[in-house]
Amino acid sequence: MQKISEEVDAETAMKLRAQKINAQNLVLLNDADLVEMGIIEKGSCLTILNIIKNYSSEANPTKDKIDETSTNVQNLINRSTFEDDAKFRMKILYPILDQGIVPDKDGLNHLTRVACKQMETQIMDGQRYPSVDQQHAAAVQIVKLFPQLSNTRVTPTGPDESFFFWRNGGKEKGAHTGMIFHRIRNVIKQLPAGKHKYNRGTMPVECLIYYIEESVSTELVERAQLLRVMLASASVAEHICDEMDRCFPVLKLLLKEKKPVNDILDMFPHLCSYEGLVIRQMFERLYPNRTEGLKIEDVFSQCLSYSPSRFSRVEDDHIRGCLRIISHMPIRGQKRTLVGCPTVGEEHSASILIRWIGECLDTYVASPATDSKLHMVCVASPMKRGNYAVICEKKVIFETNNSIHAVEILFKCYAVLGVEVPPNFRMFWDFLACAIYNTIPHSQRTTVNRLVQTFIEVSRARIDNK
Repeated sequence: MQKISEEVDAETAMKLRAQKINAQNLVLLNDADLVEMGIIEKGSCLTILNIIKNYSSEANPTKDKIDETSTNVQNLINRSTFEDDAKFRMKILYPILDQGIVPDKDGLNHLTRVACKQMETQIMDGQRYPSVDQQHAAAVQIVKLFPQLSNTRVTPTGPDESFFFWRNGGKEKGAHTGMIFHRIRNVIKQLPAGKHKYNRGTMPVECLIYYIEESVSTELVERAQLLRVMLASASVAEHICDEMDRCFPVLKLLLKEKKPVNDILDMFPHLCSYEGLVIRQMFERLYPNRTEGLKIEDVFSQCLSYSPSRFSRVEDDHIRGCLRIISHMPIRGQKRTLVGCPTVGEEHSASILIRWIGECLDTYVASPATDSKLHMVCVASPMKRGNYAVICEKKVIFETNNSIHAVEILFKCYAVLGVEVPPNFRMFWDFLACAIYNTIPHSQRTTVNRLVQTFIEVSRARIDNK
């Protein structure tokens, strides 16, 4: 509207303002509307219509521009792109793709890396980041080159290229998904600090004013904002932990106000850093007076004696012990057995605690079907040992090959992120809280209190026998 006011006379500008014309409804006007508003001078009408035309062109990319993007991507991604990579050519292109076969997950990951090579070079050379149109055109080009890859679509009704790139994850709005999108995003995230074209912005203090009470000063919120934009690295680990400790009152207030997990992780992204160190640090601040309970290794080992016929195929002893004690606890509304046979599959029953995924972690997190709630996964075939990860809101909070550490961080995330414990996990959470972490004096569930007492008695007996 300011541009029109500068290019037309004052009387015409006044007529537009009188009709409450703004930047949003300006593009809907035509010459008949202008005449109806009393703007009949030919010069003024042509000026306004020309501005509307230019505004529409800027707001909506033309078909020529989209076609140009597609043409450029076709020049960058073609058959020679894949043939030039010797390893890909011999292992995947000739024996699999050229035979009309869809590669396995590792093959699809390799294909994505090769397809993104030029875009990655563009990023590393300090040029513009690949646009959404470029990434989408790349996904379309891949499926065009290898039509059988349309079978990888995320949902039966999704676009053929949705596995590689899907605008807004198939929703009206939201984050994009797909292998190409997450590959490019990870490359950008791993750039050295000096090469980033855009840095994470600070949240204005006025946007956080509703967080502030007498116990949390504006200066402390500003300190948290400065910490928020600091990139995590080994050289600043101690400094970040010290600052997180100083900014703890802000986190505590967010938890008190029951702010969404996304808000907490956006304000304190370093909760996902340093292999769980910050999560452990904030947990100790939340429970400063707690005392150590039973040793977690001893508890999980003792859990193996409960429900001995269950989960025998689970390779990890500690996970198997956790699952057995969970299966020993009653879950309201769930019938465990029918004439001595389990009514619920063991892998489904285990999902209360852990889910096995037979794909790489990045692929799992990128999938639109991935649960956004707090949960733990094992990157391995069902019941097998593997790497463990704690995930919430499609963000990897913690990753390890130690199952005990994974269960520990899962438990502590419920408190640090302010996540409500689900009903089917509540008894096990209470058991850990009473027996190991001493965050609550006792459970409201008699079964849990009896179990805890039994474990304490066994522990005392072991000590007396030494």
